[in-house]
Amino acid sequence: MSILNAKKLQDRILLGYSAPLGVLVLFAILMGWGIFQQANVSENRGRANRVMIGVHGADIGVSRMVRTARGAVLFPTEAHYKESFAEGVKVYETAVKEVDAEMKDEKQLEHWATFKDEAQRLQAEGEKVLSLAQAGKIAEAKQIVGEMEMSVLSETFGELENRQEEILDEIRKKDAFTTTLSWILIFVGLIGGSIGTLVLGAMISKDIAEQVKKAVTQITSSSAEIATTMEEQERTASLQAASVNETTTTMDELRASSHQSEEQAKSASQAANEVLQLAENGNQSVEETVATMVDLKNKVAAIADQIVRLSEQTNQIGNISALVSDLSQQTNMLALNASVEAVRAGEHGKGFAVVAEEIRKLADQSRQSAANISNLVSDIQNAINTTVMVTDEGTKTVNAGMNITESTANAFAGVLEAINNVAMNNQQIVLNIRQQGKAVEQVLEAMDSINKGAQETAAGLTQVKAGTSQLSVTARELEAMV
Repeated sequence: MSILNAKKLQDRILLGYSAPLGVLVLFAILMGWGIFQQANVSENRGRANRVMIGVHGADIGVSRMVRTARGAVLFPTEAHYKESFAEGVKVYETAVKEVDAEMKDEKQLEHWATFKDEAQRLQAEGEKVLSLAQAGKIAEAKQIVGEMEMSVLSETFGELENRQEEILDEIRKKDAFTTTLSWILIFVGLIGGSIGTLVLGAMISKDIAEQVKKAVTQITSSSAEIATTMEEQERTASLQAASVNETTTTMDELRASSHQSEEQAKSASQAANEVLQLAENGNQSVEETVATMVDLKNKVAAIADQIVRLSEQTNQIGNISALVSDLSQQTNMLALNASVEAVRAGEHGKGFAVVAEEIRKLADQSRQSAANISNLVSDIQNAINTTVMVTDEGTKTVNAGMNITESTANAFAGVLEAINNVAMNNQQIVLNIRQQGKAVEQVLEAMDSINKGAQETAAGLTQVKAGTSQLSVTARELEAMV
């Protein structure tokens, strides 16, 4: 019942599928049990049949041994009795192995032990008869043959057959009982499982339908309330949009009036602005001159930095050249040593001497190249030093020009400030009117935004109203389904 009371719909649906699945599992278990029992009965029946076949084989082997012994007494001149007796022994022993491996019943085992004892006695007497007959002692052999009776063996064989019939009868009864019980269990499992599945499915579907109906009722009620609220909000939004439109019209008229006042103030201050523009142009020329001098100073400083970096790289090239020169000298020494060793080696070192000579030549070339590089580096270093001195002189000249230009800019700035004070009064009037116009425009933009927001709100409320109506229709359809 805990699953029936579960809140999740998927759990209940899973339970509805689990019931028939459980019936199928139960049916499969019952079928498997019945098949297992049938296989067990069939195995027991086969074992019982194999036991009796083995007992018959053992009886045939003993009978053959007894007949062979009697034939050897009656017809002592025949020579094949020994082979026939051995064949009977072989048949008997083979049958005994089969029976020993298959026989499980306690009563049969008791009779079988008696049967084997009697068979061993007859085998021993038969072997003794054959030995006496072969030795020509027919009288003694006949006496023993007279004592070789198979009555006990036959009686034991009969007991084994009777017990075999009892075992087969028990197997048949068990087979019939197992078959009947299997069909009863399968029938009861199918009927009971089907009825249980139907009952459980009805309970689950009824409970789900009730909860769905309850939810649909709640949705329908909520949709109606939401629709009513949306209609009221839609009317309010329409009234707000109308009020905003009227306010926007008034602000448009105010903006036009402010724009006219701003144009008049601009005309009044135009003359002062022209004079101020001329002063600003002169000041801008001075500022451009200062900027040009600053740029020139920066470029000279950058050239100085590049020359210093070039000097450092030239020093590194000189170090590498010195290293190559050292390596060439060491290589030359190694080549000389190799030539000496080649001379010591005589005829076998001629090839090595040629290689050493080539290495020495390469070392000489490397030393000469390193010397040339060193000379070039020295020339470059001298040129760099000269360039550094020239650059320093250029930097000093640029700094002097910068000082003169800055003095000129400061003087021109004083003239510009005086002219600017003359134009400030006229510009202040323009700024005040312009600020008023901007304020009007901001108010107008705000009103426009409010107007758009009111329209969008009205449109959104209309869409929500339509969605609520659709939700109500869907709820009614769902209620009709359940």
